[in-house]
Amino acid sequence: MILFYANSIDNEENITLIDNIAVLEAYDYLINSKHIEDYIENVELIKKLRSLSQHQKNILSMSYIDDLKDKEIAKILCISQQAVSKTRNKALKKLRRSC
Repeated sequence: MILFYANSIDNEENITLIDNIAVLEAYDYLINSKHIEDYIENVELIKKLRSLSQHQKNILSMSYIDDLKDKEIAKILCISQQAVSKTRNKALKKLRRSC
């Protein structure tokens, strides 16, 4: 059995092994993720999507393309479940407003 300890691996910055694993998981997911624009045929909606931040587009993609729950998205991005919900709702509101 291999045990991982959350001890600091860099005493100056207090970065733990757990922190590094979380960052690698998020990076791997985002590199291999699909672009939400690839799933939309409406040219006007694609233009509106371009006004969103990459973070907002990533959350929309994970929610609607990958069908991930807020809790799963939060774990991948190392943010709170509430932050995922708030970001997604803000992005959707922005898209609706520009219609």
